[in-house]
Amino acid sequence: MPQSLRKYLVIADDTPECRVAAHVAARRAKHSDKGRVVLLAVIEPTNFHHWLGVNDEISRDERKRREALLEELTEIVATEIEPPAECLVREGEVRGEIRRLINEDPEVKVLVLGASTGRKGPGPLISALARSNFAFADRHIPVLVVPGDLTPELIHQLA
Repeated sequence: MPQSLRKYLVIADDTPECRVAAHVAARRAKHSDKGRVVLLAVIEPTNFHHWLGVNDEISRDERKRREALLEELTEIVATEIEPPAECLVREGEVRGEIRRLINEDPEVKVLVLGASTGRKGPGPLISALARSNFAFADRHIPVLVVPGDLTPELIHQLA
């Protein structure tokens, strides 16, 4: 029976800790048998419905920003492993799209999140995870939370 892939899921957003999470996921995938990285960018719905053309323009601009971010993260992953990261852009609420992807793809085995080191807390996803009644999906997977201020040297030592 062939072994399935071991995918490390990283949520692509505009934070520095996201880049650290991508690097850690790439290192973990490199050291895993059949390891891969999945980058998920989520475009959240806008609440600007007064003029449909303006709403469409905002969505197009956001998609371009997310695609540029995915390119940057793909380059980070490519420094560690081949083949390149699998990039997904979805529209919806972030937690809902994470849940949907984990439930849809049984090869997603680990969710890798970067924790903010700022005064405002670790970030919304990690805060939600800390609540006892929140689960990312129906199928339970490990969540690897990494400090967002790890240097490349520390990442190489730890992952």
